[in-house]
Parts: sequence; C-alpha cells; structure tokens
Amino acid sequence: MVGHEIQTDLKKFMSEYENKLPGYQQVLGALAITVTHQIIRSILKIVNKADFIIEKLEIERTVNYMYQHFGEKQL
Repeated sequence: MVGHEIQTDLKKFMSEYENKLPGYQQVLGALAITVTHQIIRSILKIVNKADFIIEKLEIERTVNYMYQHFGEKQL
C-alpha cells in the first residue's frame, strides 16, 4: 500500500515533468530523492513523528476550507 504522502509527491513529480517550468530538472531530482526516502522508510516501517503533525495541519486546513465555503452552492 502506498501512503498518501508518497502519492501526493508522485503527483507533484508528474505535474512538474509535464509542465517543464524553468528549473524543473532540479525539482524532479529533489522529489525523486524525497519519494525514494519515503519508500525506504515505509518498507522499514520507520515512523516519522512529523508526519502526524503534517496530517493534523492538513486536516485543520480542510476544516477551515469547509467553514469558509459552507453554504456555497456547487453547480
């Protein structure tokens, strides 16, 4: 099973590759290293305590978005 964080970074990688903005090679290299480390940590079952904090912030951001857009009609 691939974690949410790895999926997000893989999507960033694909987007960066497709867009080919200036400096994209460096960004691809950095993302490749990040994904590689995430996969290794996942295989070795190394838990990063910062992941919990990041997930908590993402949940908080989602809740704030919901509050800000509550009541808006979607077409």
